[in-house]
Amino acid sequence: MKETDNPVSEIKREIEKVKDAAKDFNPMKDVQKDILSDPAVSNEPPKPKPADDETHEGPVSR
Repeated sequence: MKETDNPVSEIKREIEKVKDAAKDFNPMKDVQKDILSDPAVSNEPPKPKPADDETHEGPVSR
């Protein structure tokens, strides 16, 4: 029986292909690219909630 006729060998080859593809995948690379491409989001200080902001006056009555 040839190795190409063996379904287990075929499955093993597919597993090796997936392993090779997974070696090149780096999810942190995409996260770092997003952070570096949009620095305004990370440098902007968070706005306080109206309940926590002592200077917030709410809607003005007419």
